Amino acid sequence: MDIKLVLFDIEGTLTLGPDGTGHDPELYSCLKKLTAKGIKVGLVSGREASYMKGIYRFFELNGPIIAENGCLLIPDLNRNETDVKNYGGFTEEKKRQIREKLNGYDFSPLFEDTGKQSMFTLVNYDLNILVRKHKEIKELLADESNIEVTHSAGAVDITPKGVNKGTTITRYCREFNFPLSSVCYVGDSLNDMAAFEVVGEGGGFLGVVSDFPVLRKKLEDYPVYYTKNSASNGAVEFIKYILKK
Repeated sequence: MDIKLVLFDIEGTLTLGPDGTGHDPELYSCLKKLTAKGIKVGLVSGREASYMKGIYRFFELNGPIIAENGCLLIPDLNRNETDVKNYGGFTEEKKRQIREKLNGYDFSPLFEDTGKQSMFTLVNYDLNILVRKHKEIKELLADESNIEVTHSAGAVDITPKGVNKGTTITRYCREFNFPLSSVCYVGDSLNDMAAFEVVGEGGGFLGVVSDFPVLRKKLEDYPVYYTKNSASNGAVEFIKYILKK
């Protein structure tokens, strides 16, 4: 297995919970083993870049940051923090139009993550609530052909159509000469499907740190390691697995 780039989702993958708190005590040392081998290690998330920068620096990573579900890319934070590429996030005018469309809708108990530059995120950590709210919001915005409404384990996300984790992984790998066959992507939810598909179809390797039957069904044609442990504990298990290959 000739791995050159490993990309991790954050909430529920590197962290112990969907709220982004806690991690396996071995995670730092395991990530250091990857970077010591010359492997680039990066982050891919729906979270805002400022939040992701803190995690990136804490774990002393060396790969890209793909933020806001692919809307923003920082190719190398260590080299140039100001090099931020915007791949088609919402303009302020488009945000205003979406807010008008949703005017009168009761978002509670979801709350908006106001730190996002290029997308909308409505946060809650109860998966049953997220599934219900996702369906309602998707129906309200059904006539908007140029947006997508998805949900993760901790939020409902509204993003420009055609801009996602997978499209930005593809752009990054093309620009910086990483064959997709040399990439690993590690995630935990359906919100990671665009990334799983791009890497899997490109011949790369996938890691799943959760046990969702629907996710297993969708990934059955790709090379996948399903960890026995979940979340951050599963990320540590996955790293140990690929280090042996």
